[in-house]
Amino acid sequence: MKRRPSLPGEKLAVAEEFEGRDGTYLADGVVRSQVTGEAIYEMVDRTIKVIARRPLTKLPRTGDVVIGTVDTATPNVVNMTIQNINGNPTEGGFTGMLLGDQNRSPGRGRRKKAPCKASDILKATVVSNKNAIIHLSISEEQYGVIRASCSYCGGLFKASNGQVECTRCGNFEERKLAATYGEESI
Repeated sequence: MKRRPSLPGEKLAVAEEFEGRDGTYLADGVVRSQVTGEAIYEMVDRTIKVIARRPLTKLPRTGDVVIGTVDTATPNVVNMTIQNINGNPTEGGFTGMLLGDQNRSPGRGRRKKAPCKASDILKATVVSNKNAIIHLSISEEQYGVIRASCSYCGGLFKASNGQVECTRCGNFEERKLAATYGEESI
C-alpha cells in the first residue's frame, strides 16, 4: 500500500495500471482525484481510492427532510438556512426557499399571513432543486414550525389550538405548526 496527498483533477494513474474506486473518476483513460485528500494505492488488487481530507457536504435532494432557521418570512416567500439534513448536521450553508401559501388560505377579505416568522426553527421537505434553488414544502402535517419564540418578549411558545402562546407574556401568534411542535430535538 502506498499513500500520497492528492488534489481534485490530479492524475493518479492510467486505467491500465490501476482501477479507480471511491474519490476518483476516469477521464480519457486516466484515473483522477475527485477530492482533496490522500490517495491510497492498493498494490495487491491494483486499485486507487482517495479519502477526502474533510467530509463532503451533502446537497439536499428531493424527498430529504431538512431543519433550519428562518431568515426571512413573508406571505409569499420564506427563506431558511438549512442546518440539518435527514437528521445529520450540515455546515454547507444551504438556503432553502418556501413559495406560495402552503395550504394557508386567508379566507374572503382577509390578508394572507406568513406561515412562520424570522428566527423560527422550521422542519420541511425538499420538493425540488431546480435552477440551483432548494425548494421546500411544509404543506404536510409533519412539517412546519417546530420551535418558535415570542415577537414581543422573546419567550418560548407553547402550542394552543393551532396557535402558539408565549409562556412569558401570554401573547398569541399564528404559525403553521408541525405535528411534533415542541417535541423535536434540534
